[in-house]
Amino acid sequence: MDARSLADEAIANMDPEVVAAIRSDPGQGVTLLGLTVETMSGVPNRGSGGWCDGASFVDEGRIMYRPTAGRRENFTICHELAHHLLRLDDDAMDWVADKDDADEALENLCDKMAAVLLVPGDVVESVVSLHGFSADALISLYDVTSASRHCCANAFIDLMPSKGFVAITDPKTHKVWATARKGDTSPAAYPGQTIPTAHALRLLTEQKNHIRTRSWWPLGPNDRWDYYLDARRSGNWNIAVFAERDLLDVEELHFSRPEPNRYDGDVNCPCGFRGGSAWHPCSDCKASSCPKCKKCLCDYRAEREKRTQCMSCFQSVRSHLLEDGLCDGCR
Repeated sequence: MDARSLADEAIANMDPEVVAAIRSDPGQGVTLLGLTVETMSGVPNRGSGGWCDGASFVDEGRIMYRPTAGRRENFTICHELAHHLLRLDDDAMDWVADKDDADEALENLCDKMAAVLLVPGDVVESVVSLHGFSADALISLYDVTSASRHCCANAFIDLMPSKGFVAITDPKTHKVWATARKGDTSPAAYPGQTIPTAHALRLLTEQKNHIRTRSWWPLGPNDRWDYYLDARRSGNWNIAVFAERDLLDVEELHFSRPEPNRYDGDVNCPCGFRGGSAWHPCSDCKASSCPKCKKCLCDYRAEREKRTQCMSCFQSVRSHLLEDGLCDGCR
């Protein structure tokens, strides 16, 4: 089980009408859950990160946020909503507790849940089917949702069937403003980093507003790693998608460059699917996600081990052993 799967499950358990209202107007939508939303000028500092400008007071049912330009505040409100919802989600809190840095894991999980709330997976799939894993897909996501560019980038990168990353850069300063990374992709851009002098991203202008080419990113001071790049100017920003695999057919032949990782992806899935998968192997179970059910072996293991309280004796037992909410000792 990973953060994206937990976020998807948490949102699937919510009232669809409430979810729709939150996606339309987060500030108003969360009030349907009995929460109050207030603005504030200063934000308490979270030592564990999370890219939002807000705070939650769970016991009081309050969400506070700092008003910001653009759509960032929408993400902030959804991130703080996640704190309220996840405190009642035993599976999610168990997953967080198992992490080496539980506080950071919780913040990252709330980030992921906010991204899924604002950018539904079916919308991402729709724009990707139209534009591929490209900068145009990201720009389209921003146009059809109420999410920030950074939030769209995080939702987009989750579905990319290759290691890689998204970089949103400032063409005036040639600095990276925001990033989203697939798994443990390295090297990857980081906020505040200066684009290397000879990099193709520096060539994007209002006149030459699209680049699709074989490219790279620095790997230490004297080395670099190959990527395929698709980038486009969008308003005051450059949107760049870097992928280890040639997802957009930049090159007709690939004899000159072996794949940096194995992507054989042979899948023998419990759902019944047998065949190949282009998805990158999970870092935990080393198996590719199934193209049919979108799950890896970790997801199935988590489902088998999921525990629920018996409605009679309140003991925690594996969910599949319950019948009508009762364990075998109470039936």
